[in-house]
Amino acid sequence: MLVQKPLALSYVDAQATVDLARKVERLLFVDYTYRFLATLDVLRRSLVEIGACRRCDPSSTTSTARAEKTWFFDRQLSGGGALLDLGIHLIDLACG
Repeated sequence: MLVQKPLALSYVDAQATVDLARKVERLLFVDYTYRFLATLDVLRRSLVEIGACRRCDPSSTTSTARAEKTWFFDRQLSGGGALLDLGIHLIDLACG
């Protein structure tokens, strides 16, 4: 089961999704597809080599198209706004 991020907006909903995946005997995978991009692997190695990181402002990548998605700017509906929509990929890469 491939699910979009965030997995859920609450612990209870997240646990229900995990339980459902177990019940139907499916692998549950949250869409952190950036970790599989070759370009990001090169970037990761380069940053390690030079020992530097550059601050990224996830809100700066919010496109005009996203402005039409009013749910995106509502924390209760989006699960955290730009940080968790876009920045979560950077957090995932930093932890991986």
